[in-house]
Amino acid sequence: MPEKASPSSSHNSSSTNTPSTSPKVTRKNSPRSSSRSRTSSASHSSNDEQRELYVCDYDFVGSSLQNLQPINQVDDNSSKNNDKINSTDTTDSNINNNNNIEGTKNNNKNANKRTKGLGHLEFDGKVLDAATSVYQTRYTLSGNSDGHLCVLIHGFGGFSYMFEPLEKSLEEAGVQVLKYDLAGRGYTIHQKDHLYDLEMYIDQLNELLKALGFADRKYAVIGLSMGATIASAVTVRDSNVVANCLIAPTGNSTPPTGGQRSWSFAQSAFKWCLPVVSRMMFAPSSTGYIKADFVTIDDNDNDDEMPTESLNRGEDLRKWSLGWNSASLEENTGLPLAASAARMPIASFISSCLTSQTEKELLALRARNLPVKLFCGRSDKVINDPGVDGYKDLFGQENVAHETFPGRHCFFIQSHEMVNPKIIHFLHSAFSKSS
Repeated sequence: MPEKASPSSSHNSSSTNTPSTSPKVTRKNSPRSSSRSRTSSASHSSNDEQRELYVCDYDFVGSSLQNLQPINQVDDNSSKNNDKINSTDTTDSNINNNNNIEGTKNNNKNANKRTKGLGHLEFDGKVLDAATSVYQTRYTLSGNSDGHLCVLIHGFGGFSYMFEPLEKSLEEAGVQVLKYDLAGRGYTIHQKDHLYDLEMYIDQLNELLKALGFADRKYAVIGLSMGATIASAVTVRDSNVVANCLIAPTGNSTPPTGGQRSWSFAQSAFKWCLPVVSRMMFAPSSTGYIKADFVTIDDNDNDDEMPTESLNRGEDLRKWSLGWNSASLEENTGLPLAASAARMPIASFISSCLTSQTEKELLALRARNLPVKLFCGRSDKVINDPGVDGYKDLFGQENVAHETFPGRHCFFIQSHEMVNPKIIHFLHSAFSKSS
């Protein structure tokens, strides 16, 4: 479990930390509350992905991650009570780990809230002290403390676990890596007064950078999906940003609803019924958005250009991601997601910047010659079109590049061997340019 860190000690103590090499899963025997229950027993009873919580263990996150082990989530009586979740620890070490987690909870006021969801997942990191932090952000700082700094911002539905393979590659390339959970995701626990709009997410990152002593430090930013919108907003405002790497970016994308007008209508509707929408669309048992992230060998639209090794891990990655995301949703509820859907400029950030910035401000931004690169999956079912021309209009034609890869929304995880070297090459070039 994450430990708390005061701002005065965060930099020195965390700079030598390494990320967790294995998400250890031990499900407690506790029913979900009725407000977070599955919406339909019949609709999910035949779905194997609802019945198993997987630890997807690949060598990109450590030598101990060679095995894929399913842990049953639903017992034989699941048809009688679909809200009850049972799981049995298979080893004494799992039991000991669970006891250790319990001890940590008793000594950590922030962790006392974790009676469900993430309470059974052990994940390394620190949490900013509630006494000095508004957001109590959970983060990890790893890699070379003397190297260039790169900040990783995850997307709408997941949290920072998604960056583990990229984080490892960046560390090996000599980069210092800061990754963190956005408010209301993962271990940055949902708080009822959060608005989950763009200003809040920018403020959260600024608070974290200041707490770690990085307020005046140059850094590159990598944003995934909605995190790319946050990354671009930070890039526009913060002159310390030296490179903007955008993976499957929202911000100027064609939304899945088919157009800006329909998306705006959906956002307006969300604002009036957030609690209802959060339970209907973002229940912990949902798998639709997980299926949109990874392509499997059995999918009709699988990309023939994707390496066989990548395709073969698609199904396991879905279950791996489902385990983490379900835990976060049980912990934080779906309200942060619904509020973000309602309040974030998911499809309109770039266009709003182009209209709100003065000509002088736009010229100054382009004159920074800031390297910006978009990495996109060719079969992405979340981002139909990233709107590259809008980024070129904002940051300057010559400063923006675009590259596509086989795969869906999380292609960079599924084909990390192909994508990570490209990202690192872009960052090294940008860091050299800024020196």
